[in-house]
Amino acid sequence: MNTLKKFDDVLGHSQREIRRLIYQAALLEPITERLLRNVQIGPGMRVLDLGCGA
Repeated sequence: MNTLKKFDDVLGHSQREIRRLIYQAALLEPITERLLRNVQIGPGMRVLDLGCGA
């Protein structure tokens, strides 16, 4: 089963929206990864995720 089909089954979004979300995640992942490494978050520290969409 491909990734788009899995998302469609779970989320009920259109194929176009799923592709957009996958593209957005791929675009933001390296930026987010670099940001989190630069702020040196370590074990036992707490982080508040604002605007996560959950």
